[in-house]
Parts: sequence; structure tokens; C-alpha cells
Amino acid sequence: VIDRFSVLSPQVDFNRVWENAGMELYNTEFRMSEDLCNKFASRFASFANAQSVALIELETNMAFCFSKDTKIGTASAIKAPLALFVSKCIDDGLISWDDVKTYQWWHYQANSTGWVQKSPYGTAFSIKTLMDYMIRISDNQAYLMLKELVGAEEFEQMMAGLGSSRIIPKGGNWGDITAWEMASAWRE
Repeated sequence: VIDRFSVLSPQVDFNRVWENAGMELYNTEFRMSEDLCNKFASRFASFANAQSVALIELETNMAFCFSKDTKIGTASAIKAPLALFVSKCIDDGLISWDDVKTYQWWHYQANSTGWVQKSPYGTAFSIKTLMDYMIRISDNQAYLMLKELVGAEEFEQMMAGLGSSRIIPKGGNWGDITAWEMASAWRE
């Protein structure tokens, strides 16, 4: 049961004080000039794909957002929230840094990143090594092995506790996340 993982980041009321062209400011006296607003809007519009941005200053909780609730493909960005969850599992004593996970054929992804894929199937890696590879060199196989170890549904429950909707579809490996959801994980 994931309820045992407490949310460590303080609860904050994010009071929107300014909004224009999909951009929002929270918890600040600052207001964006029309010229600066137009520059941001023009820049965001110049990208072919949808954009979602959320920046939170941790000491004051001032936040700047653009299209903060737009779902964007996670790609490797999902690795940071998963690392958070693995760390919570370690802190709670469910797993340890020295536990091992064995690399299997189903962890392999063609045209992928990382060092695990260069190892023979059956190679055992410590959780510490997998976390290092996942975060430092964006190893996709390390991500898949850690996600399998801690459980995708349990990970989703932790993210829900931080205010996220479902990120990874059932049976999937990657998913969609909003900038606001990602910022909540980074705050934690």
C-alpha cells in the first residue's frame, strides 16, 4: 500500500495573480509587460509541437506557467520521478541500494541509450548502479528494470499523491505528463 509514502514537499496554495495568452503567474507581485508577454507567446508559438512549462521558485513559491496542464510525451523526463519513487522505496526499507535486478531480454529496447544494453542477459546490477545509469547517462534499460522492480502502479499511486493524473498507460513504459505534474515531482 503506497499510502505509507508521505509527501515531503510543503502544501502550498498557488494563487494565480496574472494570466495572458496561456501564461500564468502565481504568488508574486511581478506582472509581465505586454512586450515581454508577446515575446514569450511568439517563442512558444514557434515550436511545431505542443509546449507545457512550469517553473517554481522553491523559497517563495512564485511560479510561471505556460499551458501547464497540456500533456507532453515524457521521453526520458519520466526517469526523475521514477528515481524519486525508488528513493522513497529505499527510505521505507522496501528495497536497498545493494539489492540486485537481473537484466532480461524484455528490458532491451532497440536504438536505445545506456550501458546495460551492452551486457549479456542474466547480468545482475545493483539498484545503486541502475539508478546511477538511469540518471547520469539516461539508460533506458536501467529505467525499465527499476520500473519493473518497484511497480508501475505503485509509482502511479505516488504520483497521484503529488497531484498527477495517470502518466504511464497500463502495460506501457513511457507516457504523458504535464509541466505542472513534473514540477510537483521535482518539488518533492
